[in-house]
Amino acid sequence: MSETEHPLPDGATLGLAGDLVEFRLYLPSPETQSRTATLGGRDQELRVDEASRQVWVGGVLVSPPLAPKAFAVLSVLFARRGEVVTKDDLALAAWPEREGIIGNQEIEQCVRRIRRRIEADPYEPVRLMTRKGIGYQLL
Repeated sequence: MSETEHPLPDGATLGLAGDLVEFRLYLPSPETQSRTATLGGRDQELRVDEASRQVWVGGVLVSPPLAPKAFAVLSVLFARRGEVVTKDDLALAAWPEREGIIGNQEIEQCVRRIRRRIEADPYEPVRLMTRKGIGYQLL
């Protein structure tokens, strides 16, 4: 462990980008491991489990869970990681009941909420990038 890393005990609560986040140690079962995919190195690991609708950042379960729309947006970005995903594609995936007719502001607000949960500094993102005039890219 480097000098800048400070392990948190199970159940620790701390403020992260204006939200209180409770950290729980979660060791996935073999079944869960087979349904998840991982993005990034050990320190920047992002895992999304479609079956349980859970997200892990750096091996820590995101709690409370993402809201349904935010999870839907993150799922599309995660499935197409590395690609630029248009706002239209995100709108269709997360708001199917509106047939993709949704304002940019709602998508941008949803992305801000996701960044607060998966980025160390949501104002200087390193995972979820804006591609001006097009959409978003999950690195």
